[in-house]
Amino acid sequence: MLVVGGIAAAFAFLGNQSGGGGTPRPKWKTGDTVDVELTLVHTDRQNLACAMKEELKGRHCAYEAQNKRSSKSNDARKNDKLLQPYTTTNGMQLMASGLWMQPSMIKNVPKARFSVKCKFVVEDKTKNAFVQWKAGEGWHPGNGWVTGELKDCSVGKAQK
Repeated sequence: MLVVGGIAAAFAFLGNQSGGGGTPRPKWKTGDTVDVELTLVHTDRQNLACAMKEELKGRHCAYEAQNKRSSKSNDARKNDKLLQPYTTTNGMQLMASGLWMQPSMIKNVPKARFSVKCKFVVEDKTKNAFVQWKAGEGWHPGNGWVTGELKDCSVGKAQK
């Protein structure tokens, strides 16, 4: 019993079962403009999605609920208000719009994993949100993620 309690305490301290401290949370505040470097693959444009009923500063998810699409456009190349989940190269997670409408992202996007450097304008935080990393796969909690707009993006290097 003592061993089980010790293991449970260790998991609680470490943050997750795989060790480490869990996903790092950004300390950004509403109104901040920060440099971010996102890790992507070319299929992320159509695969990344979020589900959230509320709009945040006019930005919305492709889904109102996990099984209910929004009536608004879910084409990230035509809708600059569509939020999608992203992970930075240092493991922070955020929801942002505007990436796939950037001139640097319209053509010549690498087929292999690559990075993109952008300015991220922090606008809000999610409540009751879910994220999906690939269409048709499961949903994951996305509560408390910062949201905003990506600007001035440039394609970085291919990653291995």
